[in-house]
Amino acid sequence: MLAVTWMDNKRVSLISTVDGNEVIEKRVRAKGHPQGKIVHKPALIANYNCHMSGVDHFDQISGTYPYLHKSSKWYLPLFHFLIETCTVNAYILYKDTTAGNKLSSKRFRQLLSTNLVEAVTLARSASASSVCTPLDRLCDRHFVNRYDNSKHKPRCVVCNAAGKRAQTSFFWQRLYAALCVVPCFETYHTV
Repeated sequence: MLAVTWMDNKRVSLISTVDGNEVIEKRVRAKGHPQGKIVHKPALIANYNCHMSGVDHFDQISGTYPYLHKSSKWYLPLFHFLIETCTVNAYILYKDTTAGNKLSSKRFRQLLSTNLVEAVTLARSASASSVCTPLDRLCDRHFVNRYDNSKHKPRCVVCNAAGKRAQTSFFWQRLYAALCVVPCFETYHTV
């Protein structure tokens, strides 16, 4: 195992089990040296620079539009990193498979987020409309149920619409709408 620290513009530290401690000569641009300056560089650094393109490309794309998500839960930063990785991979695939005029990373992210939100909104509206139509709550049979978990008390739909905070353990069986038994249940089914 080889551990190397080399001073470039900043200090670079690497550990490797592949490369040895060989040094190569590399010609670099420098002020006052029109032909370039010869620098002795560890072979490990040259090998890393040769093969780092994927990691560097990911860091470049993901660092362009960062969003910070601070959390005390350990899994949320991991979740956001996975979302970012999926977004970057999708953008790279888009660029590789699309010919002609391509979207910028920013525009791609905007369209991706818009399409994801629209897909969820359409799915929710489709599932809600298949369960109950607006007339069902006025004409259908109405039965009150109590939630199985006595500690589960969501806000009443009618009270919440009126700006009041009232929690209830009852709901309308057909739509699972949380409703106070008196007077909200009757108000919900008559107005």
